[in-house]
Amino acid sequence: MRLGEMKKPDQHLISIIVPTYNRTTASGTIEEYISALNNAFRGSESNYQIIVVDDGSEEKIRRGTRQQLEGLSNVSFYESEKNLGPGLARDYGVGLCSGDWVWFLDDDDRLDQRGLDLLINILDSPTVNVDIVAHSLRHSYPEADLKLISKIQERVLFFREKQEVFNYVFKREFLLNNNIQFSEGLHEDISYMYQVFANATGLRLLPEAVVLKNSTPGAITSSMTKSRIDGYLKTFLEVIRLSSDHNNTRENFFDASELFSQTLGVILYCIIREDDETASSLLIYLEKQINIKSELSKFFLEMNEYGINSPNFKYASSFWRLERNANTIDVLGGLRSIFVSRLSCKDLDSSLFLGPDEIRACCKRFFVENERKGDVVLLAAHENISLESISDAKEDLIGRINAEEAVECLGCPYIERRHSEEAAIDYISLENFSFCNMRCTYCSPKYYGGAEAKYNAADIVEQLAIKKRGLSTSCHVVWGGGEPTLSPRFDTINEYLLSRSEITKIRVLSNSLKYSNRLRSLLEDHRVQLVTSIDAGTPLLFREIRGKGDVSSVIKNLKIYHSDMKQKRRLTIKYILTPTNASSNELASFVSLVEEAGLMEAMFQVSCDFTLESASDLLVCAMYELAVRLYASGAKIVFFDDLIRDRVKLGDIKESFVRDHLDRNSLNLNFVNWSDSGYKILLWGRGLQARWLSNSTNCGDSGLIIGSVSNYAEYFEQKKAQDVSDFLICPSGVQSMYEIYQNIDESGLGHKILRGVLI
Repeated sequence: MRLGEMKKPDQHLISIIVPTYNRTTASGTIEEYISALNNAFRGSESNYQIIVVDDGSEEKIRRGTRQQLEGLSNVSFYESEKNLGPGLARDYGVGLCSGDWVWFLDDDDRLDQRGLDLLINILDSPTVNVDIVAHSLRHSYPEADLKLISKIQERVLFFREKQEVFNYVFKREFLLNNNIQFSEGLHEDISYMYQVFANATGLRLLPEAVVLKNSTPGAITSSMTKSRIDGYLKTFLEVIRLSSDHNNTRENFFDASELFSQTLGVILYCIIREDDETASSLLIYLEKQINIKSELSKFFLEMNEYGINSPNFKYASSFWRLERNANTIDVLGGLRSIFVSRLSCKDLDSSLFLGPDEIRACCKRFFVENERKGDVVLLAAHENISLESISDAKEDLIGRINAEEAVECLGCPYIERRHSEEAAIDYISLENFSFCNMRCTYCSPKYYGGAEAKYNAADIVEQLAIKKRGLSTSCHVVWGGGEPTLSPRFDTINEYLLSRSEITKIRVLSNSLKYSNRLRSLLEDHRVQLVTSIDAGTPLLFREIRGKGDVSSVIKNLKIYHSDMKQKRRLTIKYILTPTNASSNELASFVSLVEEAGLMEAMFQVSCDFTLESASDLLVCAMYELAVRLYASGAKIVFFDDLIRDRVKLGDIKESFVRDHLDRNSLNLNFVNWSDSGYKILLWGRGLQARWLSNSTNCGDSGLIIGSVSNYAEYFEQKKAQDVSDFLICPSGVQSMYEIYQNIDESGLGHKILRGVLI
């Protein structure tokens, strides 16, 4: 029944349709809300009307609403005696309104005046010939994207974009011509928006917040109910029906099974937020509803399987299907554990990579379908980069990873399920100075610029240090990017870093081609380590691989630095294997070079050219040959690094192939721990390196590796638990190798360390 006459019977620019149901004064009167709407629109000087539709409220409340609104201008009030849901109330309003544009708002929404003014300007523009204007969305989109409508449609369906109709304004003629209507029940917005996107031919975006959503006590979505479960399930089936009926002139296709998993995951997420008793009863109800509806049962039984490295909604749906008959409290605990985690990686959560022309998310290099990926960029370098903008970029990337939209991270082996609480930074990579005095064949020209980054790396580090829980209590800093000692901020940043107790290690990756007093002074601090890559044993090949320089100069400078070190292991000499430096003659020359220089007390890191997708047989033999030659010449510590880890599955190596190679070169086989050696091995380290050695070696497959520990207490427990008389310790780390050896020595177990490498 209509109350009162329309204040403006002529055509309106916009009709605002507001359904209301049992609105009480607890969250403010309906008069206050509509008055606020009136004031907002008056400020925009637009030609508008507000239509309030009461959706079957109790008579007393309905009568009060009628009285409150009777004297307001531009407002009409309509009422229904039966509660049919907000969707049908909105449809009723569409049939009565006269605006060019229709905007559905709830009865408690607040509007941002600036955003509203911008929206009205778009709607009032004679050049806007579109069916929809979207605003207040979660993501930003390029207007020029030809698939924009399909992209937003897919995100809406899969709960990755705002689904509520109040984030969109519709051409009234478009709605009527395409007979787009709401369905009964809850969560009706989803199927409505599917119809809108399936029929729309034009969309305009306003990248501004217009609707400021209120969380009103007692609102439909404030708690999970059986009606909401019904609404989600019904909407899913409606979308499936609509998609099969619709003439797909555009990309409106989607994986129905994937959509069902996502919908089920959303329902489970809403359920687990309730108390145990309510959640348990809702889980029972959910399963019952799936079982009694044949269409849903079919989807449930044929649903895709999603594992632990799938996004939360999908993983939760598979988990519940497999575990739903277990103890309900255990099932709830498992679901809640899923939803307090998300897909990310250690680098994203707790590392900071400051590059010369960009801020990166990682420095990993991996291959997917023969394409090299990694070194993921968060932000291009500019003067106004701050810690906050870096954090925002990280959150955006994590969100895209969990929405399966981060193409740059797709296929990354380091993505894993992690807890979502903010982690302190325990690793800082400083490559902000783009100058390298070499031109290595495997390196990037981005380090040849000879300039400091546009942003202030020192300021970002300081912002991090003074932030509460910004730095972990054991933070590792790495200087890289070519020759960092030449950076004008090298001394300033290091002075600040060494003043912080949280900084427990600084590793300087220097070419050591030029002697540096700055570096020599820095190395006086026991927390500072030096890493230098040599990659050749002869001057000719050194110049060929490193682009310029003389290997004798590098060796000379390393001798000076090393002689001043009390802990000789603080020098790491790295050999990056490439197809051109893997010959036996070159490896032998390299070992002779470092042996004659008296550098055998350093640590030796065997690496691999990161531009290679996998290591060839030549490089596999070379990595073992180099390790054996170094040990035979007196080296105490030789280890394979993460670049080899990502390119070699040691368990696939035929031991006879390596044995024959070492035999042909008359090398000592005892420096390789073969799978038939009989020596039981305990790994000291619990990171990715230990996991690789356990899972990807012949020694691991044959049972020689009996476990991993990270301290003496764990070692003692293992010794008690294992039914073996004795075992050797294999240090298992890369960047933490120095600390692992220190830890083993301080535990009095240095004599137990395996002097050799695993195969």
